[in-house]
Amino acid sequence: MTRAEASTPSQLPPARAAELLGRAVIAGSFVALVYALWTPNLDSAATWTEKELLVLPRMTVFGLAGLIALVLQGARPSARALAWSGIGMLALNAWLLQWTDLRIDASLQRLAPIANAVMDLLRFELAVLAAVALGTWLGRNVRTTPQFITLLLCAIAGDVWVTGFGVPESVDPTHVLSLLRTPWPPAAGHLGASPAFMDLLVLSAIIEAAGALRYHVASVVVGALAGYCGASFLALEPWPSWPWLSMFMCSCGVLISCWPDLKCTFYDVGKAILISLALLGLLWVLSQVHHKLHPQPQNHEDLTRYRNVAENTAGRAAPALRRQAAIAEYKPSSPRPDGWGL
Repeated sequence: MTRAEASTPSQLPPARAAELLGRAVIAGSFVALVYALWTPNLDSAATWTEKELLVLPRMTVFGLAGLIALVLQGARPSARALAWSGIGMLALNAWLLQWTDLRIDASLQRLAPIANAVMDLLRFELAVLAAVALGTWLGRNVRTTPQFITLLLCAIAGDVWVTGFGVPESVDPTHVLSLLRTPWPPAAGHLGASPAFMDLLVLSAIIEAAGALRYHVASVVVGALAGYCGASFLALEPWPSWPWLSMFMCSCGVLISCWPDLKCTFYDVGKAILISLALLGLLWVLSQVHHKLHPQPQNHEDLTRYRNVAENTAGRAAPALRRQAAIAEYKPSSPRPDGWGL
């Protein structure tokens, strides 16, 4: 085995359990630190008007996922450990959805804010760590440049489906599809929306695949952050409000950063485009089937009720209007002795 082959991440010996556990604890501490620093300031951040500040919470979470991916991938965990840990944390997060709104006894009402904060932090940590673990496992299976391009194009298709169709926002907060968006930071004022779960997953996969394919990892990370930052500005409301550009601009930044090292043919690119379009079509069909099976209740207003209210109001007001008109038109034939008219 040559020196170059020995340094490939997928061929390095797996880390010891103690090292992996220690890195996981450090990663969880990073998440808790970001939560503790930002949460007390979200109320004041909701009143910000500068666009440079409105994207800070969103970019903090995205950059945090990249940092955690670098920390965990340095431990060289096995693919089986990554897959099972990611699935387990995602399942636990789905189970915690039923505890989104904690109902505490009146005698313990003082503990409600603390309990809700702990639950929010736990769900936030599970979402970030699950995305990083599953993304690293996915990037471990990307071994060629065409597969890398296919990953980026499929990420764009998935992001268009998640954000363009508003899938997490179209379901109840306790629905499992709400996990497609990270639970923190919450929507407040004009702050940018929290990153999608897939954004963090794809970023981790890009970092892992870039290391395996001998791309410059630092340039890839900077390109991904730059593209995602530009997309975050374009996603701000009320204008221009284009949230579906996140993965498109992030992928463009990644491709620009590793362009000198890309080696693929037009046939490979065409095949990747067809796969991504097929994925987008499949997701669209699934969305239509879900809406057919679970139609959202529509609020049909009874217009006759408003017509009856208007007629009754006009009927009650008619006598008063006629009386005022009669008083205005009345002209006394002779003035009163005291000189007053009417």
